[in-house]
Amino acid sequence: MKLVRWSPFRELQRIQDDMDGLFENFFTKDRELMEPMRFEWCPLCNLHEDDNNYILEAEVPGLEKDEIKVSLKDNIITLSGERKEEKEDKKKHSHIIERHYGSFSRSFTLPVDVDEEKIDASYKDGVLRVILPKAEKTKMKEIAVK
Repeated sequence: MKLVRWSPFRELQRIQDDMDGLFENFFTKDRELMEPMRFEWCPLCNLHEDDNNYILEAEVPGLEKDEIKVSLKDNIITLSGERKEEKEDKKKHSHIIERHYGSFSRSFTLPVDVDEEKIDASYKDGVLRVILPKAEKTKMKEIAVK
């Protein structure tokens, strides 16, 4: 049996070669093989609060305001809708299609009760903004010390 001197650099090179092969296989597969890996479209959202309100903002470009549904039940606010794919013209050939289409639904649990009668939702420039006023009983009250 022949003895081979151990070299840590040779081991590192082998690991690097394995990783290079892994990434090369992952990113260069045929498009048909990648089809099952399509990602669902989901709008990006911000939820923040001030002393009186929760403010939910969602990016939903390409939708009309009547295509977006906002609902609240048991302190869970849900946004849902669908972005439909544009019909392709027979004379036009697509080279890259990166926009995602389809239905979406996002739900967020609010930590305190909101005043359902005063909820306000607006839509401008592809951004949905929902203002959820906190219920009076959940707002912090300062008590004067006598």
